[in-house]
Amino acid sequence: MSMYNSFDMLLLHTGLILAGVVPVYLSTTLKDGSDLIDMLNAMEVEILIMDVLSTDAVAIIETLFDNSCLTVSLKHILYSGNIIEDHAGKITKMYIKEFLVSPAPEDVVFPDLQPEDTWAHFCSSGSTGKPLSITYTHLEYSTGLP
Repeated sequence: MSMYNSFDMLLLHTGLILAGVVPVYLSTTLKDGSDLIDMLNAMEVEILIMDVLSTDAVAIIETLFDNSCLTVSLKHILYSGNIIEDHAGKITKMYIKEFLVSPAPEDVVFPDLQPEDTWAHFCSSGSTGKPLSITYTHLEYSTGLP
């Protein structure tokens, strides 16, 4: 997830966690965005949520897609702004506002989350230059423990 604080972000973030999704918070540190592909692949990210107010990030991601440097697992992109382009039908894209008001499929079953289940992953640049993941559980999040 790469978004500024907004009501849409809060709704989306809360809903995804309640649905059992594990968010991965990341940002690119290299100017060409090449580390982003490593992070998406390492975390097996399926949905990328991004704020188009960050025009540099959008440009980097669009360039990576145009160069066919797609991740294996990425299936959907949700934008909070107003750009959508088709990338040869490989990735579906939708506005967040559209997503928030669309009906959920009838067969959706919410998971029974346990305190030891993963709540989120945070990516750091790592000392080797490759992204590292820091994992937090629901228990750590709800009690404020590291």
